[in-house]
Formats: sequence, C-alpha cells, structure tokens
Amino acid sequence: MKRNIYLDNLPLDQAQSKWYSQLNLEPKIEKIDIREALGRRLAEKVVANISSPHYPASAMDGIAVKAELTAGASEKNPIKLIKEEEYQLIDTGDPVAEQFDAVIMIEDVNILEDGSVQIEKPAAPGQHIRKVGESLIAREVVLTAEEEITPYAIGLTLEANVKQVAVYAQPEVEIIPTGTELVEDKQELEVGDIIEFNSYVLGGLAKKWRGKPIREGIVADDYQQIKKKVKQAVAERDFVVIIAGSSAGREDYTAQIIDELGEVIVHGVSIRPGGPTILGVIDDTPVMGVPGYPVAAALTFRLFARNVIYQLAGRKVPAVKKKKAKLSKKLVSSLGYREFVRVKLAELDGQLVASPLSRAAGVLGSVVEADGLVAISEYSEGLERGEEVEVELLTEANGADCLLVTGSDDLSLDLLKNQLQARGVTLTTQHVGSRGGLTALRRDEVHLAGVHLPVGSDYSHVEKFLGRREFVAVNLAIREAEIGGQSKRKELNSLASDDLLTTSEEGVAKVRYDLIIPQEYLSDERVKKLLEQLKEEGFKAEINNLAGYQMGKGTLS
Repeated sequence: MKRNIYLDNLPLDQAQSKWYSQLNLEPKIEKIDIREALGRRLAEKVVANISSPHYPASAMDGIAVKAELTAGASEKNPIKLIKEEEYQLIDTGDPVAEQFDAVIMIEDVNILEDGSVQIEKPAAPGQHIRKVGESLIAREVVLTAEEEITPYAIGLTLEANVKQVAVYAQPEVEIIPTGTELVEDKQELEVGDIIEFNSYVLGGLAKKWRGKPIREGIVADDYQQIKKKVKQAVAERDFVVIIAGSSAGREDYTAQIIDELGEVIVHGVSIRPGGPTILGVIDDTPVMGVPGYPVAAALTFRLFARNVIYQLAGRKVPAVKKKKAKLSKKLVSSLGYREFVRVKLAELDGQLVASPLSRAAGVLGSVVEADGLVAISEYSEGLERGEEVEVELLTEANGADCLLVTGSDDLSLDLLKNQLQARGVTLTTQHVGSRGGLTALRRDEVHLAGVHLPVGSDYSHVEKFLGRREFVAVNLAIREAEIGGQSKRKELNSLASDDLLTTSEEGVAKVRYDLIIPQEYLSDERVKKLLEQLKEEGFKAEINNLAGYQMGKGTLS
C-alpha cells in the first residue's frame, strides 16, 4: 500500500461546506405502530378514521331523561320519573338511547323504594351528553406533518382509530472501530492493549441526534478486512463512520479505502484536536473517518456528523446554545489552526468565568467535565486572561454550582468531590502542584487551592504566595507519603521550611493535605456546603478507610 498523505488542510467552514454540498441528505420514510412512535417525527399528516365519540355518550354517571319531562322541577315541586319508561340508569361513556336527550348526575337524583326517582332540578336538552364528533370528526386532520409525537399525540391518534403512522426513519449510523491493538471485555490487559470505547461515545452522540447507531465489532488493521467491512456497511446503512486510520501512519488505510470505493472530499482540516479528519462519499452514502484519539474523535464527529444525522432524520438542526464568559487564564495557540478548548463554567467574584481544562486529545475526562467549548481562531495566537469569550455549551450549566480547585492532587479530594455532588456542588479540579495552585489563587483564577505540607510546618510560604490576602487553611487529610524521589521532595520543599525536609532521609513521612480558602469566600454557599461536608461522619469514615490516611483536623488558621 502506498503511504497515506494529507490531501487538504482546509479551514473548518470550507471543509463543512465542501462536504455537505456533495451529500444527498433526503430522509427516508417508514410506517410504524403509533404505540412505538414516541419522540418520532411525522412525515405525513394523520387523518381520523372515525369520529369521537362516534355515538351520543353520557358524560356523567346518572340517569338519561327526556328534558321536557323535567321542566318545572324544584325542591318544592319535585318531579317523579318512572324507570325505563321515563328514565334509564346510565354510566359515563354509555350510549344515550334515542328517546332521551339529557343526563342528570346521580348526585341530583333521589331513588325511591319502588325504583322510581325524584328530581328537584330541570334538565336542559343536551345536558351532560357528549355529541358525536365532540373530540374529533372523521377525516379530520388530527396531527400535521413534521410534528413530534408526544404521549398525548399517541392517545389522540388511537382515539381516531389510526394504528400506523408515517414517520421519518431513524438513519442507521454504522460505527466501525479499527485497530489490532483494540480489545473489549478483556479482564487481564497486556502491554499494548487499548480498551475500545470510542464507538460507544460516537454511538451515544448519534442516538442523541436522532440516529440509530450500529456497531458490529472491532476490525483489525488489515486493508482488505476494513475495505470489506466498509463496503458492506455502505450498502446497508445511511451513514458510515470509521474510527482511527485517518492519519498518515503505516496502517492508516481509511483514506485509501474511501478513495478506492468512492470519493474523498476532504482529508485534513485545520482544527485542533482532530486535524486528520476524512470526509467522503461512497455510493451516495456519507462516509467519515475520525481520528483515534477520543477527544479528537468526539469533537470532529460533533463538527461534521451532527448536521448530517439530524437532516437524515428529517429534523431541523437545533441551534447551538452559547454564553459569554471571562477567560480565567491565558491560552496560547498556533496560527493556522482553529483550536477548540474544553472549559468549565463557574461563577467567580460575581462573574461567569470559563476555566480551561486539559487540552490533550486523549483525555476524555476533560470532555465529561466540560460545560462547553471555546474556539481560538486560526488567525489568532491565543486568548488573554480576562478576555470575553463565547462558550459553545455542551451542558445546561450556568456556573452557579461550581467550585474551582487547583493545586496538588490527593485521593481525599476525589472523595470530597463525589460527596459534594450529592449536595448540588460540582468540584472542578486541576492538578498543577501546590505552587501552581497557590499561583492560580493569587491570580484570582480559582476559589480554592489544594496543597501538601509536612505535618508541623507553618504557613509562611503560603503567606508569601498570597501576600496580604487573608485566608483559612482547612486540613482535609493526613497521610503517609514517600519522600524519596526528586519530584516529590521538590514539591514538598517548595512549600515547607528548608529545615523540615531538605535534610530528611528517604522513606515515609507524614504530610497533610490542606485546602487554602480566601477569607472572602467563606460566605459563599458552595464553600459553606464544602465545610459542612467535612463534618459528616460518613465522609470521615471514608477518609480513614484509605490506606495510610486519617481524617484531617479541619480549620487550622
């Protein structure tokens, strides 16, 4: 096989336009049982087969009467009616016999021992009787084309005696994960094994966008096997997505296969992550090759597949929701590439801020945690701290429940994060070391900083970092730590008095993990919930159950 090369490095807008212009996105139509159609979109109107009700029906439990026989009835002048001749007992929904033209509620009827009844109020013609066609009339349009089928629409359609409806078919999206190194359902992993999960991420997105994801297993890095699978999928499905093999490596076959079976429209888009994206067509079927890195795969699928799947499903593509926010830290980027940065939204000092998360293409957790995306233009070398940015929302978050914590990592912080979620507080953490956390706190980029300190040390170094800013230190946990190794010693030494650790022998020492909280945030409801959580006995037990840990002592300064 000849070595794969990039055919293009197109700007995003051009790549989308070039591909979409070559696609036939006419949705398919199918007939299904209305009882299985919840959430589907009607392709044709629904016309009633019958009137409802299709007979005069009682709207109440009571007696059917002829209204003229009840004229003049009152408390002082009750009227007596004879059973069957002048009245009939009737229940709600029962047909009203032709000789009667009104219904009196059973509460207004006095039944006598001989079976006759007395009434003290006259009935008006048509009283408590549902007329033929009161709800709907035969041949009436009960649902129009393009409506989404709701539970109420299902009921109305069944009332009209219609069982089958024409809806837009869910486009079948086949997702083909490729790679000899991929495994699934394997308990003991070997060096080089990679668990396959990208297809489930993309499948979930396809389903969210009204598609029907199809996955038939992993295909090894073999040209003929991949080609055979793609050819089969194109013949059976509405959209085909190939995961991995989109770049220029020795076993990256996707572009060659699409080119051999159809046409490559775009290979290479000037975006990060996700540059080696392939967009093509085989036998009028859209085919897409996405990178193997999970974030790149998810992002490019969102950028290119979302519109395609919605349109194939007969849906209007929903507008992307956006919010304005201030960037919490500077972002540097490269000219010529539009970069999408995952961000967490939080309310900080009365402003909505966008806090950047990991930019690595392989860190899927940053997408799980992200509230939105910030795009850095291909014509820019980055964004400044405090700059107003537009955030493309991935969630409904407004930042009011989020606490930003940066600094040293610790297992106790993970436990706290889990517990606070149940209290309605999202703890967003970034692990940049103790010094990095205090630096971020000094720059007003976060609410709290997590630091590791030797047991017995003071806060003089913390005070140097924060200057005149008043703070409290909350001891979350105390644990045993390996002092050996330059990186750990360096971090501990950076925040401790020189005489505490610089002369320590390698081995195990007691360190504490503290949360440094600026004084002004103690009145914040999110911080109050955090401090309340530390007092919970269950949480204390969780900390104490960690190997080498014990619960901290709470506020120390």
